[in-house]
Amino acid sequence: MTYTTKDIVEILGIAESTLRNWIGEGYVDCSYATKDKRKKRVFSYEQAQLIIEFNGFVKMGFKRAIAAKCAKRRFYFANLFNIRENHVTLMTKRLQEKGEVVK
Repeated sequence: MTYTTKDIVEILGIAESTLRNWIGEGYVDCSYATKDKRKKRVFSYEQAQLIIEFNGFVKMGFKRAIAAKCAKRRFYFANLFNIRENHVTLMTKRLQEKGEVVK
C-alpha cells in the first residue's frame, strides 16, 4: 500500500510545503512513481510511519536533525519488538474514515 503526499498531509494536518521541505532537507524519505509521464512522490507504509514519528518529535520541540534520529530509532525498536504505536493506529483510523481500504 502506498500513500501520496496529499494523503500524508491530510493525516498529519501539516502544510504540503512543510512535507516537501522535510524531504528536500533529507529528514524523511520518499519513493517516486511515474504517472502520466510525471514523477510523483509516493510513500510506503513504513515511510509513512516514520514521517508520523518524526512529526511527533518535532511537535515535542526537538530540532529537526535530532527528531529524525529519534524517529528512526523509535521506528527501528518498535518494529524489532513488533510494537504497534498509537500514531500508526491513528493513521489507520483516519484512512478508514476517508473511506479507503486499509490492508
